[in-house]
Amino acid sequence: MLSEEQRLAYINREMAIMDYNTNMRVSREEGIQKGIQKGIQKGISQVVLELLKAKQPVSFIAQISKFSPEQIYEIAKTNGISLIHDKDFK
Repeated sequence: MLSEEQRLAYINREMAIMDYNTNMRVSREEGIQKGIQKGIQKGISQVVLELLKAKQPVSFIAQISKFSPEQIYEIAKTNGISLIHDKDFK
């Protein structure tokens, strides 16, 4: 039989372990979601790059990808693609 002090110490340890496990699970789930989002963004960036290579207008690429024209111009610049400014881009 445990004394009251031992029983409270046991309960506190068990609660600390449960809190730790919960925090680890939540952190892991958040990390997975961030990884998924990063992968989605990378995939969209790849599509933007292919559309740039296919000489599609920036306004069209922005509409399809939901990237801003600035993001599209940055992708083009990073990949050595020079663009004639799109008449729809200001």
